Amino acid sequence: MGILDYVYLLMSVVLLVILGLDLLKLKFRSRMNWLRLTIGIIIAGLSFGSIKYFNTDLIDASSNIFIGIAFLVFACWQKGLSNWGVIGGLSAVKPYPLVTHIQIIQLKPQDTQVVCQFGTLQRIKLRFKASPQMLQQFLRKHGIPDKRIEVEMMEENHD
Repeated sequence: MGILDYVYLLMSVVLLVILGLDLLKLKFRSRMNWLRLTIGIIIAGLSFGSIKYFNTDLIDASSNIFIGIAFLVFACWQKGLSNWGVIGGLSAVKPYPLVTHIQIIQLKPQDTQVVCQFGTLQRIKLRFKASPQMLQQFLRKHGIPDKRIEVEMMEENHD
């Protein structure tokens, strides 16, 4: 077993730990992208299936294990709000002190979009199955001042 095989297996374990931490730390999970999840699971399944198909041992299969786990992590990565910040993707993890403005928009009952602004350029958009009041209360509790939170409620039809 070469050094590269150990690196692949170690990185696989690290990716699984990071995914576990992501899933444990989120308090409000945004809506899942089902297309990304489906494609990621299919590719991971193909990677794991190729190990069985080609009858390789663990030493030869380490790269396929790493590829399969990497696709699972990309597919299952959850976006949302944690106790310490906004998780908008693998490359967009920002703590609350960096938030300059948050816009909470109610699209439908129990369907709310949150747009987090970080400076003048970076924005993270998330959709939640929660009321705007619930999200606003959570953000206040975690140190976002009211002057940085803008809430747009859905207008009710009185027909």
